[in-house]
Amino acid sequence: MKKVLAILVLALMVFSAVPVLADYGDKDVLTKTDSVDVKDAADTDGVDSDVEVKTEDEKTGEKTRTSIKSRMMDISAKDFGAIRDHQLAQLRIALEKCGENSECKISLEKRIALVKRLSDMDAERLKRHIEAREKIDEKIEELKKHKDLSKFKEERKFKARTLAESKKADAKARFEEAKRHFEEVKASIKDAKEDLMDASDEEKAKKANNYLGHVLDAIEKHLNKVLAKVEENEYLTEAQVSELTSAINERLEKVSGLRSGLESATTRDEIKALAKDVRELLKDVKDHTKVASGKAFSHRMGGVIVQSEHLQAKLEKVLERMTENGLDTSSAESLISEFGSLIDSAKVRFEAAIAKFKEAESLTGDDRAEVIKQAQSSMREAQADLKEARAKLKEITRSVKAQGDEAEDALDEETEDDDDEEEEEVEDSEDESEEEESEEEE
Repeated sequence: MKKVLAILVLALMVFSAVPVLADYGDKDVLTKTDSVDVKDAADTDGVDSDVEVKTEDEKTGEKTRTSIKSRMMDISAKDFGAIRDHQLAQLRIALEKCGENSECKISLEKRIALVKRLSDMDAERLKRHIEAREKIDEKIEELKKHKDLSKFKEERKFKARTLAESKKADAKARFEEAKRHFEEVKASIKDAKEDLMDASDEEKAKKANNYLGHVLDAIEKHLNKVLAKVEENEYLTEAQVSELTSAINERLEKVSGLRSGLESATTRDEIKALAKDVRELLKDVKDHTKVASGKAFSHRMGGVIVQSEHLQAKLEKVLERMTENGLDTSSAESLISEFGSLIDSAKVRFEAAIAKFKEAESLTGDDRAEVIKQAQSSMREAQADLKEARAKLKEITRSVKAQGDEAEDALDEETEDDDDEEEEEVEDSEDESEEEESEEEE
């Protein structure tokens, strides 16, 4: 079952899409079949709506229409017949999407037979699990309207945009090149500083000019690194990338202007004035890098948060299937609830971090530095929540596996992964925050 565990880890940390074998839980699914009539389809603000399902008697072949509630939470806790009918209706709707003699059809027919024989006690448990998923579905709908999270679409693997592989490769190559040049310039700065310290009074101006030139080179290479990182980030929208790119290019223009000033500077006073401007630019670039890197990484976590909500809904479906088989769900249920709480906490802290980074953009000096620290603190707390959530996923996997092959199969099918993500991406995601912090320090 290493594959299952890898899928769950990838789902949280690599953001791969996790499709469902037969997604009978979507709200819209009730409107996607000719055998179902929906009354009051816009079921909002807790308004009750019924669904009429056409059924056929297995013995007589007589066709009837059965009215059921569209949401499990609208069914009475002790109306066990209605609970079974609701689940049977959902499964039959999903069954219509399956091909003849497909694994999907075989699996759903088996589940239909199990639900028909479901005990009242298990029906009550099933209601609880479905209601939990319905509440998560409502949260997912709210995320679609969230000002900072709505951009992370499932069809884009919970990213804000999708880049061509060639474009990502080009940005990555430019980042590596700028990084290599930056390291070379750092060594040159050290040598130039030693030359300046040892210079005679007559040589001071020339050596200072040389030293400042190397500092400007370092700032330029650093900005090119940040620019490449922004351009390859798929968790930022095109508008956000454009905004950050514009801000970086403005600073690159300042570097060019100061370099031109150095080329024409000859007196001590001219170089001293330029040194002051270089120091101010250096501080500005460091602060901007913290904001840019923080926003980029925070939005990356935003994609994880949205996907994790979808993953929790899928895990609730696993509990539904375990219940249909009469398996114990108490341990996994508790763990999934804890997983959800961690994602909720990460979302709150993500929102706090984004708000602080936005606030920092309009500030300067010590005020800006303090707000950036607050934003980084919230970002690290959100990251800690997501790290703990990933550990919780491993516990959920072990708990489900402990219930036997049926539970394990349910986990496999509900979290089946169509895309083979490379394992190195997991390592990259775990190192992301360290890399961002390194960018800030440099």
